[in-house]
Amino acid sequence: MGNHPHPYHHSPAPHGHHVAPTNSMAIVSLVMGISGFIICITAPVAIVCGHIARYQIRNRPPQSGDGLAVAGLITGYILTLPVIILSVLMGLGFFSTFISDKFPNSSDKPALPAERNLTPEEASQLFIEREGTDPRLMEQKK
Repeated sequence: MGNHPHPYHHSPAPHGHHVAPTNSMAIVSLVMGISGFIICITAPVAIVCGHIARYQIRNRPPQSGDGLAVAGLITGYILTLPVIILSVLMGLGFFSTFISDKFPNSSDKPALPAERNLTPEEASQLFIEREGTDPRLMEQKK
């Protein structure tokens, strides 16, 4: 090998050159995002910390860690959005159940049998049972 340097040997960085420190909020974002797979409550924390970290990295150079912050944001959103969507759907289901109890509609009543021919008296009686009033009285009011 002689005078040739080792092929994997790298020379040290020149004097005055230093590596930018990693933003601590970016690290927290990534850790919270990953731990969100186990403890779901940490996923929204990852989102908040990730946005704060990206803001700090852009506005307070020199700092590194944007990739860590983005990874924390992605994992946080992936874990948080389904929970939000399911919560909204469950809320709508509860709300619709509550409303349907307060305001019953005609779909709650049994349909008339189509194959049966009703006499006018049977039809009036069925109408009274379903609607609570005699259709002949309604016609007289008009």
